[in-house]
Amino acid sequence: MKKKISLFISFLALIALFVAPHSFSKTKQQASQKQAKQITEEDKLYVECIKDKGLIFYGTSWCPHCKQQKATFGELMSQINYVDCEQDSKACRARKVTGYPTLLLPDGKEIGQGTIKDIAEDCGCNINQIKASKQQKPASNEPTLNYIDSQNSSTSNEIESNEASDSINNQ
Repeated sequence: MKKKISLFISFLALIALFVAPHSFSKTKQQASQKQAKQITEEDKLYVECIKDKGLIFYGTSWCPHCKQQKATFGELMSQINYVDCEQDSKACRARKVTGYPTLLLPDGKEIGQGTIKDIAEDCGCNINQIKASKQQKPASNEPTLNYIDSQNSSTSNEIESNEASDSINNQ
């Protein structure tokens, strides 16, 4: 009788070992997919910084962790420098990529998987600095023409106002 109980408990433990990791990974994948659906303005700023830092995401289409990381980026994945190692194995060999996903900075520093914020912070992105630099830039998307007239040392705005007053005086 003791052998049957012991065998039954062993059987249950074995089932628990196989079921628990699978249910955990599904929960983790679902959480990652939920995050991808809720892209914030901070996420957009972080991804812009990640791109500016030159991060390259090396992966494959069959890699489950790559799929999970892509889902984390969601719609912003199109802004991430991505190399599919099945399509461009030469680039992956040149950077000595042997596992997937691999996130590398130009200096060779490897960044771990994670949330957009985690990856950005590992790249050296600071949200407060990013926001501050965005506030310093002009709000208008139109370029401001400020050139210096080498003969008069006047800016373009001063030249335009001088030209306007000259045309009024000539009338």
